[in-house]
Amino acid sequence: MLMTTGLLARAQGQTRDEQARRYPRVSKDAGKLAAAVGVMLEATT
Repeated sequence: MLMTTGLLARAQGQTRDEQARRYPRVSKDAGKLAAAVGVMLEATT
């Protein structure tokens, strides 16, 4: 079970890295959006 979980996590990480390389602008914009949402969440609490 633990081995399967580790393999799945590694595969998901590699997929994320491939998408970041393939779509650098989307990755950059997603980072900005995540930062903005973080600020909004901090402001509401």
